[in-house]
Amino acid sequence: ALLKLGRTDDAISHCREALRLRPDFPEAYSNLGLALAASGGKEAAVDAYRKALRLRPDYPEARNNLGIVLSGLGRTEEAMEQYRKALLIRPGYPEAHNNLGLALTKLGRREEASAQYREALRLRPEFPEARYHLGLALAASGRAEEAMAQYREALRLKPEYPQARNNLGV
Repeated sequence: ALLKLGRTDDAISHCREALRLRPDFPEAYSNLGLALAASGGKEAAVDAYRKALRLRPDYPEARNNLGIVLSGLGRTEEAMEQYRKALLIRPGYPEAHNNLGLALTKLGRREEASAQYREALRLRPEFPEARYHLGLALAASGRAEEAMAQYREALRLKPEYPQARNNLGV
């Protein structure tokens, strides 16, 4: 709750207190990872997620979030490994499909990325970020009409989405 309010230092403090009280609490490590990443402590967030996963290897959210942080650190291959492991645990995890698509896009693998975005949308059609990312992949492949349709749908779902509005304009 504190993290959602933007009070990252308080969130970190409470997660650490939870871990002092119960050191074998994977959810607290995962939440600590979220708070640390939000405060700019990406390497510390990686450590927190890895601790959560040592305690609970089948924790798809921690794997997905670890992937996000690794990707932000430029460690795309490691990030993809975490997204794939999250999808082995929970195949119907649209956020992990979307994030795997982003990693594939970074590597220039647009068709594979598009397949991941489409799978995310099959699982959750009302996912504006996946629509936007699919639009980017389509536009990069020269498929402007299809890209515009994805941007329009992203805007229908999330009218205050400046990136989608900008790319639709482009």
